[in-house]
Amino acid sequence: FNGEKIPIYAGDYVLTEYGTGAIMAVPAHDERDYAFAVKYNIPIRPVVVPKDGEEVKSGEVFTAYGVLVNSGPYTGKSSEEAQKLMAEYLEEHNLGQKSVTYRLRDWLVSRQRYWGAPIPVVYCEHCGTVPVPEDELPVILPREVDYLPGDLVSPLATDEAFVRTTCPKCGGPARRETDTMDTFVDSSWYYLRYIDPHNEQAPFGKELAEFWMPVDIYIGGVEHAVLHLLYSRFITKALKDMGYVAVSEPFSKLFTQGMVTLGGSAMSKSKGNIVDPDDILRDYGADAARMYTLFVAPPEKDFEWSQQGLEGIVRFIRRIWNFYWKHAEEVKEVVAASMGKLSEEMSEYDEKALRAVNRLIYRVTEDIEDNYRFNTAIAGMMEFLNEVTDYDEKVGSGVVKTLLETFAKVLAPFVPFLAEELWAMLGNAPSVHEQSWPQWDESMLQENTVEVAVQINGKFRGTVVVRNGASEEEVREAVMSSGNFSKYLSKEGGYKKCFYVPNKIINFII
Repeated sequence: FNGEKIPIYAGDYVLTEYGTGAIMAVPAHDERDYAFAVKYNIPIRPVVVPKDGEEVKSGEVFTAYGVLVNSGPYTGKSSEEAQKLMAEYLEEHNLGQKSVTYRLRDWLVSRQRYWGAPIPVVYCEHCGTVPVPEDELPVILPREVDYLPGDLVSPLATDEAFVRTTCPKCGGPARRETDTMDTFVDSSWYYLRYIDPHNEQAPFGKELAEFWMPVDIYIGGVEHAVLHLLYSRFITKALKDMGYVAVSEPFSKLFTQGMVTLGGSAMSKSKGNIVDPDDILRDYGADAARMYTLFVAPPEKDFEWSQQGLEGIVRFIRRIWNFYWKHAEEVKEVVAASMGKLSEEMSEYDEKALRAVNRLIYRVTEDIEDNYRFNTAIAGMMEFLNEVTDYDEKVGSGVVKTLLETFAKVLAPFVPFLAEELWAMLGNAPSVHEQSWPQWDESMLQENTVEVAVQINGKFRGTVVVRNGASEEEVREAVMSSGNFSKYLSKEGGYKKCFYVPNKIINFII
């Protein structure tokens, strides 16, 4: 760009298969180039700095996009803008042209195993490699094979009746290909077959594909990002180019889940660090295993399997069962109270219980729908049960019925078998899983009253109950009239300053 000569160095960290095998080194902005330049005393000239103006410390390498410096006419431009302008300059002066460099390798799709689609090819001594005609597709997997032949022999090769065939071109003797395709060839478009599974004339109907695609969310392990997800995207793009689908991307959103570890590494049969699910199901049940895996960590994080953690969930499930066992029979024939309607006959505990139920629905719904935070949703259930068991005996039967029915519905996705038992215990039918998801009442999410901590000179001395959103003056009056703080404050005051955090704390300086 500026006519300056550039020295050429041989470096053992440059990969010959990367691009042309020759790279442009930028010591100030690549850690390996920086180390090479320091070792061989090569000048290090910064050409990009952070956009926010933050200074790059001596010895540090700034590798991100930023703003150009020391770059002639491109100084002051963003990295993105400068790249575009530089490419245009090279094209205008016939010095180069823009191109995309792919680092993808060919996909080797053949496998020497039974499960997979047979490769539709035959080999003829006269005609060579011949594809199976379309009207003879699909090639069906043979049944009479040796599934474990050994010696790197494909199982399909052990069935002579399958292997021996005739050439589609000349009609002479031929041999079938005995390798099968990588199962990713099949699984990479399963979502398209799901939308039209009974179609016997085509893989899927185009109109149905246009209606249903793309898939709302793809959930899988992080390793799928360079395996199944990548293949699915390839196949979808190819199908779009061929006119079978209208979308170029099969999935709208990606969510990568974490892995379960044991002894610090991912569970593996070859390593022997696995937990036998049959043992878990036998000793604790499927619901306990399901709720534990959902509760122990956010779904995108890895977690270490803990027997103690599983037993903690079992205790929580038992508490739920005991709570229902305590109340179910007495409320079975009672009419459930309205979720969002308070009546004059209701006690303060009825109101507390209804507000707690509404908050439970809101929290679990938000955690599931927006964040996939199943662990915090379960934590909310634990908090709910802790709260209502403090005053459940003081709550009216109609409200208890509402509380129990709603809690069973909320539990259903997490512990489906338990939720079904609880639902039936209340005398309800049909299945809890056929019920609508409960809705919360916005007006019931906030408590009417709150407890405010009282401090004297910064030391906690007690609490007062005031209305939600009470002003500082209202809280001061509640403190003065309570009688619990008379040895510190008089009814007239007797303090120098007062600091108030709404709904939280009030501090008197005396």
